[in-house]
Amino acid sequence: MRSKKGSISMEMIIIIILAVLVLVIVAAAFSGGMNQLWQKITGVYQQSTAGDESIARLRCDNFCTLNDYQSWCATKFNINNVTKSCKEVGATCTAAGC
Repeated sequence: MRSKKGSISMEMIIIIILAVLVLVIVAAAFSGGMNQLWQKITGVYQQSTAGDESIARLRCDNFCTLNDYQSWCATKFNINNVTKSCKEVGATCTAAGC
């Protein structure tokens, strides 16, 4: 089947969309946006920021709920330039043996 002169095939449209998507990802990687996006996706934060004690407490409660006692005992949070453990932020987990 011949395509009409000046028409764009469906395959060409898909290739153009994929090329634009790759360019957006490359631009985000070079601008530092990928690091922030990756941290949001994985939920890994190096340190909590000032005033995040309630968030730290919630994370610790999640560790206890998921029976991840090693993380409950080992995780430290930097809150107002003070390093605190789950116990110090007010979280309780009687099953954690630390």
